[in-house]
Amino acid sequence: MEVLNTQTGLKTQVNISTLSNVDRLGFMLADKTALDNQVEVLKDEIKNQGEGKHNGQFYKASVSLSQRPFVNYEAVLQELDALVKFKEALAAAGIDLQKDIIDKHTKTSASLACRVTSL
Repeated sequence: MEVLNTQTGLKTQVNISTLSNVDRLGFMLADKTALDNQVEVLKDEIKNQGEGKHNGQFYKASVSLSQRPFVNYEAVLQELDALVKFKEALAAAGIDLQKDIIDKHTKTSASLACRVTSL
């Protein structure tokens, strides 16, 4: 494995099996981060091909669009906090204002997913 020496700025060949566990883990995490970034780029490229199934030689990908609700709980809590004084009166009147407020602050957004499996 080729490693950049941050002190000298030179690249050095290193046998990873002779390194400490800490150094081995550090190199593995760095490799994982680089791979994770490449995975996201490839997933985005596949998503850009549109919904449906996309086949490679060894793997297949499925792109699907779903609607996911998102509740702005900060807004809900602010509104509920302002209504605490009226809680007993509302309950006595049979009004479920909490559900109404949560529904009011719930938005649905599209979520495009890409799943890859072997053929």
